[in-house]
Amino acid sequence: MIAVDTNGLVRILADDHEQPAQVAAARALASEAHRVFVPTVVQLETAWVLESGYGLSKGTVVEVLDSKAVGRPRRRVAESPSASEAKVSTRPGGGR
Repeated sequence: MIAVDTNGLVRILADDHEQPAQVAAARALASEAHRVFVPTVVQLETAWVLESGYGLSKGTVVEVLDSKAVGRPRRRVAESPSASEAKVSTRPGGGR
């Protein structure tokens, strides 16, 4: 099992055309790993980067994290109640 940091997870999720070698390396490492651990703080920081740096909406960020980062079978996610509540509150009809 490997653990990813925020930089690694952003590289896996975003098509950064200015850093193609880093994107390829991060994606290769994640795909070759038996399991990938994504700590809660990395999820939260990644959400902030995708929203503020890449201009994605909160709903899109949640969708990307759920479908590409934390919703994969080989990915183990550290889930705290506050992180779960934050994701629910950004979904349509979820409290915002």
